[in-house]
Amino acid sequence: MICHHYKCVFIHIPKNAGQSIEHVFLKSLGLTWETRASLLLRENGHPALGPPRLAHLKAQDYVGCNYLSQELFDTYYRFTFVRNPWSRVVSLYKYLGYSRRLSFKDFLKDTFLHGILPNMYWFVCPQSELIYSEDGELLVDYIGRFETLQSDFDQICMHIGFPQTPLPHINISREKRDTQNFLQRGGTAIMNRLRKADSFPSYASYCDYYDQETFDIVADIYQKDIDNFKYSFRSLP
Repeated sequence: MICHHYKCVFIHIPKNAGQSIEHVFLKSLGLTWETRASLLLRENGHPALGPPRLAHLKAQDYVGCNYLSQELFDTYYRFTFVRNPWSRVVSLYKYLGYSRRLSFKDFLKDTFLHGILPNMYWFVCPQSELIYSEDGELLVDYIGRFETLQSDFDQICMHIGFPQTPLPHINISREKRDTQNFLQRGGTAIMNRLRKADSFPSYASYCDYYDQETFDIVADIYQKDIDNFKYSFRSLP
């Protein structure tokens, strides 16, 4: 996201509350989801110029694909949010709707490794790849954390002169969204029975989804993030 009004660039790493952040910028500027293109929040029809959704551009692509001059990119305040990799993969499992069809282990070992990772790499790649250059240079001024989302966003607001704003929960998982819609239509009793019969349990903590094998798979894929952002399996900042 490019916001010329506040002279900032937001590197939106998928599944890290990015739509919530974009939403408050849209509201502040009097824009809607339909008129968001001015912030570079639009679909991309040219694969050579970034991912299918320009909201998820890598930091280096803002200049490399001519969306910003190097001078503006260097001048604007650049920020992003990262997330514990083990938590992020569980969030993807739920968001993409697989938690109702596959066990987490089957999802990770088959669907994720052999389908999603190679075919949607721009969406699930290591977070480090979006904010470091190919030479290893960090291209953002501030790295917030999903785990301390509001307090870190408050710091960003202070720096760019943006009104401090509570972040809404915009992009909830399909599992939660489907459940909420169903409950609103009066399906509480049926949903309770389905939960009892569900063969793929939903845990309170992302940690409970893992065994040693699945832990190792995520650790191997996202080793750069674990090293760069100092995450451990159960870590909070």
